[in-house]
Amino acid sequence: MDKNIIYCREKRIYEFLGIRVFQKMVFRLERIIHKKDGGNNINYHFGVNNQKFAESFIKYLFFNGIIHIRNLLFLAIYFVVKGVFFEYSLVDFLVGILAIKDLYCVMLQRYNYLRIAIFRIKMNKRNQKLIDKKVVRYKEKMKKEYEMKFKENDLLLVRRLKEGFEKNKCVFVNDNDYVSLVRITRLIEND
Repeated sequence: MDKNIIYCREKRIYEFLGIRVFQKMVFRLERIIHKKDGGNNINYHFGVNNQKFAESFIKYLFFNGIIHIRNLLFLAIYFVVKGVFFEYSLVDFLVGILAIKDLYCVMLQRYNYLRIAIFRIKMNKRNQKLIDKKVVRYKEKMKKEYEMKFKENDLLLVRRLKEGFEKNKCVFVNDNDYVSLVRITRLIEND
């Protein structure tokens, strides 16, 4: 199954569980906390339309996720110890609310990661379409403008270059190769 479909389904599950409402609550709380300085917490906001920033935002997701997972582990140990040795009280209800908050924070980190992953997939598909269009244009141009008498020599040069790059070896270029490179370069540059 396509990763994009899997990610979209998982994202919808989080949305069904109310993660977008939780996210709005976090942003409102952030506005209250940062009211005096007028700023915002950089690790809460990212622009999905900017691929570079989305990539760097993943670091914030893991950083925040680790903090909340650590809190969840601590709270799980707390409830186990409390259940075995003590009776539950009203304070435990409040601690339970903190556990739910941390669980939703982890879910929010995953939700944002899915948004970035879906964005990456879309960008890769878009870039591949652009590349495919360019390849088609080059092929059409080659058919129109390329002189077939040079094809064999140019193809041998390209294969030699490819083999040299793959094996990380030096490739020597002779006068005929230089002429081929100039011809191929002109053909591509005149696009």
